[in-house]
Parts: sequence; structure tokens; C-alpha cells
Amino acid sequence: MSVIARPTNPAMDITLTVLDPDGTSTPYNVARAGGSEGVRFFPDETTTYTLKITGAGVTGDVALVVTSR
Repeated sequence: MSVIARPTNPAMDITLTVLDPDGTSTPYNVARAGGSEGVRFFPDETTTYTLKITGAGVTGDVALVVTSR
């Protein structure tokens, strides 16, 4: 599975966090403000992960692209 989060406000710096069923959380924040954050992982069909997106500095919408490959 591939998830890409892109802020619509170019001044917004986002963090994409994957929360595993076991309670582990892994944040992804390598891009600068306005940049996309992404993660690729391979869950099985019965596992549920939670994605959390937070923004710093300013508010705005975030576009998500999710593919299951």
C-alpha cells in the first residue's frame, strides 16, 4: 500500500504518522513546507492501520493519494 499526503497550502509542513495495531507509531516528515509526505507498507488483509496527519505553522487541507499495490 502506498499513501501520499500533500498539503494544499504551500506554507504548511505536514507529518504523516502510521499507527500500527501493536501501538507503535512511525512519523514521516522529511519534506519541507508544502512538500508531500509518503509511506509504503504491506499490511495483510485483516490488519487495520491508522494514519494521522498533522500540520505545523498554518492550517489547510491535505490531499491523499492511496494505492494498493
